[in-house]
Amino acid sequence: MHYSQEAPTNRDPVGEIIDAETRANDDVEIDLKKSKKGLLIKDIKYMMYGFGDVEEPLDESVDLVEDMLLEYLENFANRAMECAERRGSLKTEDLLYIIRHDEKKTARVNELLRINEEIKEARKNFELDEAANVAPPEKVKDADNEDDEQ
Repeated sequence: MHYSQEAPTNRDPVGEIIDAETRANDDVEIDLKKSKKGLLIKDIKYMMYGFGDVEEPLDESVDLVEDMLLEYLENFANRAMECAERRGSLKTEDLLYIIRHDEKKTARVNELLRINEEIKEARKNFELDEAANVAPPEKVKDADNEDDEQ
């Protein structure tokens, strides 16, 4: 039997030929996903418990939820950036545009934005009140100056 040795080709899993730049971008994306992996595990465990799971959920379950969450956030961010490309910068309106059909998410985002504005206003008022309550420093005369004046 004769086996031919073909030169390795750069093909994606579907069989399409891909260039070196695409492969490099994919490698960077994989590295970024690996670096983000595990950052949310503690929070996800607490959330799963809060939503009725056992106190210590299976690691496989937490990993699956984390993978799903990271994929959702990545897709959401990409869609938001596509909307923002027209203007050149990402704004809150881009995020609201993406979730406009989901009433619950839209209501929650609007509530958080309103609370954020209230917090900003409270901080501003607190800083103004604090500045008004601080007495100006009294002038302290030096002993040398008193001697000179007499």
